Amino acid sequence: MLTLIRLRHIGKMLLVAVLVISCTSCARWREAKGVIAEADSLLVKGVIIKDTAALSGGICTLENLMGRVFAKEELTKMYYLMGRNLDDYYHNFSDAADFYIKADRMKTKDWVLRGRINSCMGFICKQDSSFAEALEFYERACDAHQKSDNIWYYTHNLLNVAEQYVNLGKYNKADSVLLLASNYDVDSAYYARVVDVYALALYNQQLYDSALVLLLGIKDYPRNIETRCYSYQMIMRLYNKLNNSTNSIYYAKYIITHSNNPSFLSNAYYHLVNYAKDNNDMDDIFMYSHLREDEDRKLQHVSEAYAQATLKLKDYLRNPCPFLYLWITGGFVILLGGAGIWIYRRKSEQVIAEKHQMEAELRNWKESIQQKLDRDKEDIMNEKRMIIRNIIMEYADEFAIGKPIWDNDTKLFRLADSCFGFIIYRLKHTYHLRNSELKICLMVLLDFPNKEIARIVSYKEDSYPTIKRRLATKLGASSTEMRNFLLDLIVKIL
Repeated sequence: MLTLIRLRHIGKMLLVAVLVISCTSCARWREAKGVIAEADSLLVKGVIIKDTAALSGGICTLENLMGRVFAKEELTKMYYLMGRNLDDYYHNFSDAADFYIKADRMKTKDWVLRGRINSCMGFICKQDSSFAEALEFYERACDAHQKSDNIWYYTHNLLNVAEQYVNLGKYNKADSVLLLASNYDVDSAYYARVVDVYALALYNQQLYDSALVLLLGIKDYPRNIETRCYSYQMIMRLYNKLNNSTNSIYYAKYIITHSNNPSFLSNAYYHLVNYAKDNNDMDDIFMYSHLREDEDRKLQHVSEAYAQATLKLKDYLRNPCPFLYLWITGGFVILLGGAGIWIYRRKSEQVIAEKHQMEAELRNWKESIQQKLDRDKEDIMNEKRMIIRNIIMEYADEFAIGKPIWDNDTKLFRLADSCFGFIIYRLKHTYHLRNSELKICLMVLLDFPNKEIARIVSYKEDSYPTIKRRLATKLGASSTEMRNFLLDLIVKIL
């Protein structure tokens, strides 16, 4: 009797626990669906939800057996939204790719959503110049949007498909897709993009005049600033190809004023540097070169991030279903549950092992490339140093000890700049050196004896080492390495 009472008590406790867990789960599900509702209201305005924590919490709530069965569509949208959140706001393309893959594997019946997912994966591949993979994802997006009867998404992805054919050099196929796309009258911005793709095809085929005529015809069409800058940077390059530097520079300056795209900015600064070189404008050369270096560093970081993400997407195309999901009910679940769990674990271990192997191979590849680049860079630097030393020997007579040139700073510095790659100009404007310090730098470069240097600048011989050490510190070098520092400074502009 006592045992029966205890069993009843335990049963009541278990029932209460189940009810508490159920109520908690229902509350969390409602929260997750509330996040989706908020995200949907923002998507209508073309905005992706920024609340990463809310998205993560929603995924944790739905990412289980119950969620996959009863909230499959909601979980799919959560995966997509998290991917866009990481993509748009954090530029974490690798993790974003993981969520896009998860979303695509859910095989949602929401064809618009499926099209968006594949379009995002195509964009990542395109940014890594993996055009064949980008084409495959964009074609999937087209198929999905065609099934959804959403003309806007369908037509824009047609242009994405055409663009990849252009990038792959398949111009006949690109023309066919563009002809189909041009039959749709979406809006002026859409027409401008059709022209952009046509112009890209012409540019790649070196039909510069024709491409320029097309782009000038749509340059004032209403559209967002980045798509306008895309057209303008093509116009800039075309004018440069046609030797019209004035117009090329106009569009370059527009881009650096209005765009935040590192690729556009790097190209614009490249044209401005070349223009400054043609006009022997040292201030502009110095300024635009540094600005371009900054954008190139940003571009390198972004490129590496896209490359890592693209590796995952390429693997996904090769292995679209690495996991075996067993959705069997009733007796089959009981009978095959253990086997399903075992298979799942083995597959998971295999995927993890492959992922680690891929990451290790990627690291090794990057290290080997970097080592080669370092070796090549050092070889080039040594060759340039040898060239500079030969130049110094060539002009040694003009700067010989006792020459009258040493009594006229203006003539001395002008001659040094013309012989040694504007070394005086760079030292003066970068390190703000006095004339006496500039003379010391020049004599160190020419390898004058310390005794002669001290005499020329009117210092006591025993005090000169201290003066040289202070000057080297000002340059960010050591006293013993000061000459090599000056040689490398000249090398940088060769």
